Amino acid sequence: MPNPISKYSICARNLLLWLCLSGIPATLQAQDPGQTDTIWADTSAGSIDACKGGKVRVKIWIKTDNTGVGSDIAGISVPLLITSTNPSAAPVLDTTVATTFANSEVAFWDNLVHNAQSDPDIFPLQTALGAITTEGGLKSGTHLFATLVIDLSDTTTICVDTTSFGAGPTVLDFSTSFGMDYVPFWNPSPFCFRVGTYPCGNPPISYWAHSPVNLVVIDPNNDSIGIDFNTIASAVYDVAKDSVTIYSTYPGDYKIKALLDTLDQSGETTYTIEARIDGTADVILVSDAPLPDLNQPAEIEVTNDTANLGCLAKPGDANASGSLTLSDIIANVNYIFNKAGWGNCPAQSSLCWLSGMLCRGDLNGSATVNLSDVIRGVNYIFNKPGGPWIPVASGVCCLSVP
Repeated sequence: MPNPISKYSICARNLLLWLCLSGIPATLQAQDPGQTDTIWADTSAGSIDACKGGKVRVKIWIKTDNTGVGSDIAGISVPLLITSTNPSAAPVLDTTVATTFANSEVAFWDNLVHNAQSDPDIFPLQTALGAITTEGGLKSGTHLFATLVIDLSDTTTICVDTTSFGAGPTVLDFSTSFGMDYVPFWNPSPFCFRVGTYPCGNPPISYWAHSPVNLVVIDPNNDSIGIDFNTIASAVYDVAKDSVTIYSTYPGDYKIKALLDTLDQSGETTYTIEARIDGTADVILVSDAPLPDLNQPAEIEVTNDTANLGCLAKPGDANASGSLTLSDIIANVNYIFNKAGWGNCPAQSSLCWLSGMLCRGDLNGSATVNLSDVIRGVNYIFNKPGGPWIPVASGVCCLSVP
């Protein structure tokens, strides 16, 4: 039989949060179930392109120690005031829910709200973020709640602070799954950061590894940086974080090598590599890949183009040569028919015919590789009438094909 108390609690919680977000007062306040929860803003990207401007991202984090039945955070209301010191920067806040809550802990909650109180290009700007779930909420830990994405045309100082507004008013509020509301601590108040510029087309870029690998990054000029060497003047290797930051990049492709860390004692068997060009979201380049052999580092290539950071390959370039030829068509055929004799790659399967990436053989964007991809590739190479036959970008295979 359904529990009427649980149903009531869910109903009450949802009603309180939506009344709050609508500017109607919700006065039932309770004490935090544990130590005072905190919510804060931070950013790791503080510059934009000097010629064309760009985006900065401000992440909103929540830290709670709530444990026990009914103490999880299942409703969140965060009213914000965002300011910019330079009107010429022409700031515009992206208020789409998909962007605001992408990759956050609440991305799949039942109801998400980003409700600006005026046009998103009018600063100072008041806006409200809200989230509700009828399933399990946030428990003890640190959680990414939201990301504010602000487009800028010039340098400025951005400040983000909590506030209250409306007749209600709309206030900073957490609600537990048992329908009890309390106010977390916002820190610091306000959070401000200076947005500078980097030389046109040369954005700073960062790579970092999760797990027992060390990184080597080679730039388009064939200078490189590793854990114990560096010939890139603007690059820094953070050993503690296994990260590489290059503060002034060159246009072109950067090669990243993942080398097995022989001193690591974690026992992990896979590794992940992420990257971020200043102003872009974090992009996962490699996820949970098998550790490389001791004398054979894994290699990937990325570009310093902010629009293509997540692009690692060209669709149709099965053998990773950088161009599309008949050898790529043969590799596709070998993959389709599971031919033996594939080369060495972390997949250790017929996927190695496609250099470890299915999308390299997927020329029509169908997320599969079959004979239709072979036919499209042949038509493209021989410029058969009836096209266009140009390979279709999909997933990380989104580098342009000439």
